[in-house]
Amino acid sequence: FDLRDWRHLGFFNTQASRIEMHLQAERDVVVPAGDGAPLHFRAGACIHTENSWKYTVEAFSALLASAGFADARCWTDARGWFAVFLAR
Repeated sequence: FDLRDWRHLGFFNTQASRIEMHLQAERDVVVPAGDGAPLHFRAGACIHTENSWKYTVEAFSALLASAGFADARCWTDARGWFAVFLAR
C-alpha cells in the first residue's frame, strides 16, 4: 500500500456505539497481493480497518456479569469519560 493513495477516516457510529476507522482510496488503486492476483480499489472505496467499542459503566458491568465475572470494581476519571474495571 502506498500511503499517498489513501486517507484515514475516523468517526463515531452512534447506532453501534463505536468509533470506526477506515482507509479510503483517494484515486483508483491497484495493490499487489501475495498470490499474484492484484487487488483493485476504485476511488472512494473504503476498507474498514478497526472498531473501538464504547460502553457505559452500567452496560460494561452487565456485560461482565453475563460473562460470569463477579466482584467487579470500577474506577473513573473525574468527568466520568474513562473507566477501568477489575473483575474476577
